[in-house]
Amino acid sequence: MELTPEQRARIEANRKQALERRQKSEAIQKAKPKERTRGSKLSKGYYEYNLSTMRDTKAGFLEEEEPAAKLPEKRRKIIEDLPLVLQDDDLKCIECGSVDLDVMYLKMLKVKVCKKCIENVPDKYSLLTKTEAKQ
Repeated sequence: MELTPEQRARIEANRKQALERRQKSEAIQKAKPKERTRGSKLSKGYYEYNLSTMRDTKAGFLEEEEPAAKLPEKRRKIIEDLPLVLQDDDLKCIECGSVDLDVMYLKMLKVKVCKKCIENVPDKYSLLTKTEAKQ
């Protein structure tokens, strides 16, 4: 099958137009920086840590150092949690005179009583549960 001169001219014109379009698109592609459409598999689970602000606890993990603003709170908590200092000479059980006082009764209820007396005199030193108090 033989092509007519008109068909050949039309094919040649279409080919030139296609080449021009391709050159334009290639020029645009070269002008644009190449964008990654998909991130790396490694970058998804990667976290940047500032190791200068980290402290090694020697327990298998790193702990961030606390800012200076939180230090007074922590110091206050440490002071509250310090063991009771024997300031008074009369820190003895009011029942038997023992110096082995129950710390929770002394700290929370301000009652100077030992564990032995708590068990021996349950009517006086037993604590009520929440359910018993409601009844």
